[in-house]
Amino acid sequence: MRKKLEYGMPTDKSAPSVQFGIARGYFRDEGIDLSVRAVYGGPALAAAYSSGELAFGHLGTPPALVALSRGARFRIVGSAIKKRVHLYLGLHSSMEEVGGLRGGRIGLLSMGSCDEWVGRSMLQAHGLEAGKDVHFVPIGAEYARVVDLIAERRIDAALAIEPNMSAGEERGVLRIRAAAYDEPYLPVFQWTVLVASDELAGKDPGLVRALLRAYARSAHAASRDVEEYISFVAEIFDLPPSVARRSVLREVGHYELDCRLDGPGLDKAIALQTSLDALARPITVNEVVDSRYLPS
Repeated sequence: MRKKLEYGMPTDKSAPSVQFGIARGYFRDEGIDLSVRAVYGGPALAAAYSSGELAFGHLGTPPALVALSRGARFRIVGSAIKKRVHLYLGLHSSMEEVGGLRGGRIGLLSMGSCDEWVGRSMLQAHGLEAGKDVHFVPIGAEYARVVDLIAERRIDAALAIEPNMSAGEERGVLRIRAAAYDEPYLPVFQWTVLVASDELAGKDPGLVRALLRAYARSAHAASRDVEEYISFVAEIFDLPPSVARRSVLREVGHYELDCRLDGPGLDKAIALQTSLDALARPITVNEVVDSRYLPS
């Protein structure tokens, strides 16, 4: 009998490679009946893992570290496919420079999510202070409409993931002015992590390893069979093929395929959160990572 599980993710478009693997039967091959579930916003998703409402999935490192510093009951078990910070700052097409955001509004998933912490750092590089020079607007469940919100001028810009940004470019609504993984903005650090609830990690290590094997198999397939993956992304998100292609090709070269965690990169993420006074107490990599599940 297959084990039924939900995979947690912070938006409805956060895990297409997992959905690709589900469709290809990779999780079923491991005896797992997996479905995906979006819990909008990093803090809310971290709470779902901590409570055991969700047992496995991915989470951005900033909200993960904040939650773990406050005693959350989950552990990091590997790197998700997007090891680098795949967040993009898209400005309304009428705006030429990031400095033009002074007095404006940037849409983001939620306060406390990766977008907030990354956004603060990116704005600082342009001499802008969040909350003073630029206002963050949490959009939550309207995240899927982020391009429309910019077009309607309810917000002037957004920090968002693909394929939203490519869809906005295609429509002429926005222009990407910065990628968060560019070195001038942030150190290269571990961004998205795979996590397991304390209960799952402690009681069923075989299931965690099976999930990691299927996850890695899905990532390899997305990278290897890229044309099929592009078609799949277009279909499940109801996107024009050109938008799906643009979004996948922008990122596929940066994918982490084997769930290998970047230890020094996680140290840098901790240092960044510490510098932003985000952590409730000092934490270390060894404290938040369950090394039993990391690839040898």
